[in-house]
Amino acid sequence: KDCNRLLDDIEAIMERKRVHFLGSIVLLEEANGSFKHRNFIVIDGQQRITTMTILLKALADTYPEESESIIDSYIKNIRAKNEEEHIKLRPLNEDSHRLMMLLKNKHSTLEKECSILINYTTCIKRLEKWRDRGVTSQDIYTALTKLEMVTITLSIGEDDPQAIFECINSTGKPLSKADLIRNYLMMKADNQKSLYNDFWLPFEKRFSLSKRDEEMDQFFYLFMMYKTGSLCNKSRLYDDFAALYSNKESETLKPEEILQELDKCAEIYKIILGETS
Repeated sequence: KDCNRLLDDIEAIMERKRVHFLGSIVLLEEANGSFKHRNFIVIDGQQRITTMTILLKALADTYPEESESIIDSYIKNIRAKNEEEHIKLRPLNEDSHRLMMLLKNKHSTLEKECSILINYTTCIKRLEKWRDRGVTSQDIYTALTKLEMVTITLSIGEDDPQAIFECINSTGKPLSKADLIRNYLMMKADNQKSLYNDFWLPFEKRFSLSKRDEEMDQFFYLFMMYKTGSLCNKSRLYDDFAALYSNKESETLKPEEILQELDKCAEIYKIILGETS
C-alpha cells in the first residue's frame, strides 16, 4: 500500500511538476566513520529509505542503460573494500539478507511472501507501464529530485536519540482530517489570512465547538462520498480530498471556490440533521 502510494506521488510529480514532501528521517552518526565513509544509524525512517532503495533497484532493472549509474551512485559504496560496506543501506534484522539477495539479482532465493520482493515487483510493474507509454528514465529521475525530506543528524554523546524519537512520534495532538484539509487549502493560496477569516472560519463555525473535529471529519467523509459517488476509506480521507482537487479538471479551482462549496454543503448537512448553523 505504501509503495503504491509513493509511486502515485511520483506519477503526480511527473504530471504536475511539483515537489512532494516525504517526511523526516533521524540519523545518529557513528564515531567510527572515516573520510571515505560516514556511517549512520537510522533512528527513524528506515522504511522510507528501504523503499527508496528497492525503487532505485527496480528503476535500474527497468532501464538497463542507466543501471550502472544508478547502482554506483545510490546503492553501492564504490570505494568500499569489504563486503560489509559494499551496500550503502544495511538493515540489522533478517531483511538485511533479503535486501542483499535482491541487489545481487538472486530474486529466486526470496520467499514469495517476502515484503521486499513484493514491493520490488510492485515497482517493476509500474515502471514498466510508464516505460511502455514513453516515460523516460530522465523523466523519473527529475521527479525523484522533487522528493524532499528533512534530515536530523544526531551526535553520539551529545544527543539522546530515544528522547528525540519519542518526541517526534508520540507528543502533540494528532492533526484531524479537517486540520489537514484546512492546511492544504491555505497552502494553495496567497491570501491566507483573508481566506481563513472570510471563508474557513464561517464554515468551521457551522459545527459545534465541543465536538468540532469529530463532526467535521464526519462531514468530510460524507462530502467525499457525494463528490466521488462511492464509499470512502476514512483513513485516506485527506489523501482522497487532496487527490480530488489536484487533478487536471480541478486544478483551476480557487481555494475560495472550494470553500464556498464546502460551506454550502455544510449548511445542507446541518439542515438534514435538524440543527441550526
